Amino acid sequence: MESEEMYRSILNASPDDITITDLEGRIIMVSPASKEMFGYAMDYEGFIGMGLVDFIVPEDLERAQSNIRLMYQGGSQRPNEYRGIRQNQSIFDIEVNSGFIRNASGQPTKMVFIVRDITERKATEQKIQELVQQLEIEKNTAQLNSMTDSLTGLANRRYFDEALRTEFHRLKRSGCTLSLIMLDIDHFKKFNDSYGHLAGDDCLRRIGATLKAIVGRVPDVVARYGGEEFVVILPETEDNGAATLAERIRKAIEMLAIPHAASDTGGYVTVSLGVVTVYTTGLASPEQVVALADEALYCAKHGGRNRIAVAPNYERPRTPLQIDE
Repeated sequence: MESEEMYRSILNASPDDITITDLEGRIIMVSPASKEMFGYAMDYEGFIGMGLVDFIVPEDLERAQSNIRLMYQGGSQRPNEYRGIRQNQSIFDIEVNSGFIRNASGQPTKMVFIVRDITERKATEQKIQELVQQLEIEKNTAQLNSMTDSLTGLANRRYFDEALRTEFHRLKRSGCTLSLIMLDIDHFKKFNDSYGHLAGDDCLRRIGATLKAIVGRVPDVVARYGGEEFVVILPETEDNGAATLAERIRKAIEMLAIPHAASDTGGYVTVSLGVVTVYTTGLASPEQVVALADEALYCAKHGGRNRIAVAPNYERPRTPLQIDE
């Protein structure tokens, strides 16, 4: 009787739901806070004899029973979260700490459960999680925007510089070739002057989409270099392959048949392309590759535009074992 009175005093003083059950999980005693938490009147006496399973959603029962079995097996006790059911059948989040009440011989005679309503905490955690997800989305968007040309959706100059630097040094180690295509829209200033900047933007977008559709390998990079210039990085691509791709690009853009009455090279928008293939082992910096492609592009323009020009092939550097005949 003294023990029961002590339990009752503790239960009445606790702001938390404290529930004492027999070893079968049938309720023996509950704190007043239990009634309030689960939506019952303070004079409600029907708790006694009810099972714990009556206050947990069916989907969580198997997990709750498994945790009680672990408690019997001496497993480490930690708070467990479940979804509780109020008298009006509304569902809320609860956290349960559990343990045994033992007799003088150390044998368990009862179980005690301390239950807390964590609805507000879970709502706060959910808001924090949503905020973290939103920040992650904004971070990824900012990173993407920092590497993407907003008009064409292609990689921008910054991304191109980083990608070229990476491939330059990677291929310097492997000894494979690196090809670069640089292209420029012929007489684009005249196009803007004749049709307006909105039409010019649409022209850039259509050419960007054409480049993206033609250049399909995963390691290849298509970027807007600036203004009306575009570049294509082609790792481990030989000169013939790069020149063939450049010609496909030239023809595809010509086939778009975008009117350009002010062009000196025909009635449609055309492009000039410079192509270079190098072994980076023979070069000091990626800027040299760009300079070679730019020089080839200048040759294409100087030669009449709407054509490709290929820079002189930079052969693989000779090793000390090679001997001139």
